[in-house]
Amino acid sequence: MKKDWLILFLCGIFLAIFLINGKSDKANIEDVLAQYIQIIQEETAKLGLVETLWDSSDFAHRTLKRIQSIDVSACPKDFQIAFEKHVQAWRKYQNVAEKWGGFSGFLRGFISGGFAIIECLDESSDMTRDFKYTLQEVCNIAQKYGVK
Repeated sequence: MKKDWLILFLCGIFLAIFLINGKSDKANIEDVLAQYIQIIQEETAKLGLVETLWDSSDFAHRTLKRIQSIDVSACPKDFQIAFEKHVQAWRKYQNVAEKWGGFSGFLRGFISGGFAIIECLDESSDMTRDFKYTLQEVCNIAQKYGVK
């Protein structure tokens, strides 16, 4: 009789731990990545010719705002850190798009006699490198938890 109660008690503890912890790390990461992909797809689908070729700052702003709203608190700490670094790369993209896109970018280039292109290319290159690196880091950590 005592043995039955002990088994029930231990089962109850394990059940409580499972309920408190909720989904697995893998499932939480998959949820975050699904939200991320959905945001990228939706925002990319809205891109028009002007945003694609002339000024992508609105796209960057909208996308960053939505990505920042993704709750990663249920994910493992290393994934949270990697995802935040990737969000920072999106911030850098937004800054580059605002600085060099559209009329403000045109004026910078015009006033500098075209020499501003060097600064623009440097900033764009840094931003692209950070973006790719942080996205790869997010994917590597997700794979560590069994996400494919």
